[in-house]
Amino acid sequence: MKYLEQYQKIHSTKKYGVSSEQLVEKLYQVINPKSKSLLDYGCGQSKTAILLAEKCNMFLYYQYDPAIERLSIQPDFQYDTVICTDVLEHVPEEELNEVLVNIWSYSKEEIIFIISTREAAEVLPNGENAHCTVQEKGWWDKKLKSIFKLVEELKEFEIPYSQVGFKCTK
Repeated sequence: MKYLEQYQKIHSTKKYGVSSEQLVEKLYQVINPKSKSLLDYGCGQSKTAILLAEKCNMFLYYQYDPAIERLSIQPDFQYDTVICTDVLEHVPEEELNEVLVNIWSYSKEEIIFIISTREAAEVLPNGENAHCTVQEKGWWDKKLKSIFKLVEELKEFEIPYSQVGFKCTK
């Protein structure tokens, strides 16, 4: 990943990547209630997977983030639900298809994407904005539909000019 080293530096110097903890209640409302396992792909330093697994009575959860050494081991299991919150906008456009296919490989049933559609407040150590792929809702919808069969817009996550949500199912 083009900016992996930049994100590693940020994570090593401060608390970063915890905004998804605010989404636990909304995520709980849209996750398939039959889900028994959860992967938080690109979890940052958040406890979202722990909080959500507890709330949903899931017996298995995994946190993965390549920019945090202790969380950088890729999963070797498929999960009923994969959440990916505030991640895709950090991935360069030319790497998105590969990352989306990778995320899909860990899902048995569904993936929930929450994507920022604006520049980040955070600046990378190299001086670039932390959100390198800033696109509007329609662009993300088309991108996800180019990879996944079923893509549903999650209006409850939409914040105009700021954030969108999608659920992709098999």
